[in-house]
Amino acid sequence: MKTVHTKNFRNYSWTSQSQERESVIEFGCGTGAFTKYLADYNLEIIGVDISEECISYAKKNEIKNTKFIVGDIEHLDFEDNSFDIVVASGVLHHFPDFLEVLKEAYRVLKPGGRFFAYEPNRKNPIMWLYRDKHSPFYSDKGVTSQERPLAKQEIENNLNKAGFCYTNVFAISGITHTYVKGKFASKFLEIYNYWEKIFDKIWLSKYFGSFLIVFAKK
Repeated sequence: MKTVHTKNFRNYSWTSQSQERESVIEFGCGTGAFTKYLADYNLEIIGVDISEECISYAKKNEIKNTKFIVGDIEHLDFEDNSFDIVVASGVLHHFPDFLEVLKEAYRVLKPGGRFFAYEPNRKNPIMWLYRDKHSPFYSDKGVTSQERPLAKQEIENNLNKAGFCYTNVFAISGITHTYVKGKFASKFLEIYNYWEKIFDKIWLSKYFGSFLIVFAKK
């Protein structure tokens, strides 16, 4: 799957204009596939994942200014107001209720700190047909039992409950895939990628794009 690159956060102040290096904690960093993009910026990064195996693999990447640790993103060992930025790399949709994750993000952020995330969009027709359990064409190939695409309103509501003072959630398209598990789905992958590129050029992608970009401020 092609990663949602940080350039999709261009509408916001991704990093400070100051020369001082900002601190970032990446929730659910996995093997560090997304972390390497963060390293292109002037950041001090800590990647956290609950999987010891993933963290062991991530450490082999030797990404500059980055430290990988095993941890539970609902119960972190860091003090309040520790980080300038929290990034959740496609992790919220793995939780039946991700409010506690957002509360923990809010807690460890400094005043004025920023939260960024990307998540599969439930309103995207293909995402709903293939990955929503309410769809007659739902497939559990390549996903965990708790995974589900998310709705914009659900994310915004939980961000507000967690305490964030400013939030913005919008959809994007143009995210192509190189592989999808399941013989049936793989037959339509080329069609899906073509549709993504076309859909990205029309205004409807702001609402029905395949992924939601999430921004919030403490």
